[in-house]
Amino acid sequence: MASIAYITDGKLLDNHRLNQNKTMNFWRLSTNTNFSEFGIGGLVFFLSKNKEHLSSKKEKGIVGFGRLVNIYVASPKTMWNKFNKNNGYNTYDEFLDAISKVNKNHEVPKKLSSLYLENVCFFQAPIYLSELGIQISKNVESYVYIKPDEAVIKLLEYGKQSTDLWSSGEDEL
Repeated sequence: MASIAYITDGKLLDNHRLNQNKTMNFWRLSTNTNFSEFGIGGLVFFLSKNKEHLSSKKEKGIVGFGRLVNIYVASPKTMWNKFNKNNGYNTYDEFLDAISKVNKNHEVPKKLSSLYLENVCFFQAPIYLSELGIQISKNVESYVYIKPDEAVIKLLEYGKQSTDLWSSGEDEL
């Protein structure tokens, strides 16, 4: 099963992390839900555009992941009613404001698509794929498939060593 890395806003992920969300509704403006190599049960990694590598490479870092439960297309109001704060914002107005800010024409579209994720986990620090021998284009704007499966396994093993216990809600702290 293929895994997918989504480029996203680090502020949105930080809000999920601070709220210790184990589920999240990962919304996007495009209503295209046709992922040719991806499906329910697959892993979605968060490739944060706000966590660039300090080197001159300007590489984006993987900051966590979740498992895809379902794909939805709905109005922003329906998404808010269904997922509430799992959309990444504390109020409906904040949610609408965020949608309008990422849209080039600064409008809220009639429909959004989303990937509903469970078992969300964050890393203590970004993992840079090049450090694991995984190369992706610097020009990726939305998402990229991570293949082969050995690369995903390597990423998960590395991430297991740096799981953020604070954001995972563990009682050991």
